[in-house]
Amino acid sequence: MGRRPTLHIKLDDLASVLQDLNIGGVHEAKEILKASAPYQIRNRLVVVKPAKTKLELLRKLTAYDDDEKVAQFNLELTLQKFNVHTFEHIHKGSKKYQSLKEATQLATDFAIRNSYTTVEGYQAYIKLAGEVMGKRFSIYRIPSYDMAIQERYDIYLTLKSDTDREGTLAFIKTYLRIAKDYTSHVPNLVGKPAFQRDLLWAKEDAAAHGASASDWVRAQFELLSYIDDIPSSGAFFGDAARERYEKYKGKEGTKVNRVQKGKKADTLTAEEMKIYNQMTNSDGD
Repeated sequence: MGRRPTLHIKLDDLASVLQDLNIGGVHEAKEILKASAPYQIRNRLVVVKPAKTKLELLRKLTAYDDDEKVAQFNLELTLQKFNVHTFEHIHKGSKKYQSLKEATQLATDFAIRNSYTTVEGYQAYIKLAGEVMGKRFSIYRIPSYDMAIQERYDIYLTLKSDTDREGTLAFIKTYLRIAKDYTSHVPNLVGKPAFQRDLLWAKEDAAAHGASASDWVRAQFELLSYIDDIPSSGAFFGDAARERYEKYKGKEGTKVNRVQKGKKADTLTAEEMKIYNQMTNSDGD
């Protein structure tokens, strides 16, 4: 279906058009505007970003909807996620409005739970929802993703609380190098904060058991080599990871060394370093 055109014109301009076409003048223009009143587009408002105009817009939206929080959430959703120039008023009683109201309540709870102001909480919640849902983003889906949104936020808190970031980045670099030894490619961890958090926990477990990063990571690849793929990030920490490390150390003298011949084990190519730097420079904001 093609796009349906709309007409925005002043009375004087419409009268001029009618005169040019020899089909009327001011009187006819008034009659046309009067007759077209039921078809006017009344549920759209121009969205602009300057703070003063934004406040004025919110006042107008509140006139449509007496629930200011729903109007505020809808405004932030429009500005941040959809990046459009018009605001759609969602009529009360519609299915979309009920989903919007439920999403607003979830975002409000998120803001309170994580000590945000209402607006800051809405902005953070919408950004996280966009990350979690990706191209599947929809107001209707927000309620079913609420737990995943909070989990993503908690992951970022864990990464930000890391007091040994340099040590974590060194551990991640070791992981990338060894992954390449076993699979001939470097995993791309960009946009995968859960994987980064799991490697942080793996680093902490390795340190707690007096293991080097290299031995700890190799132990997981060696004893999980039967899966013929890169182990999941959850395999690198916890009791099972510790047991694999102990088994690995027990048979260290006979283990198979899969490092490529003629290449230093701690060397990454320029392209691989680019992937590493992209991932490790991410703050998770």
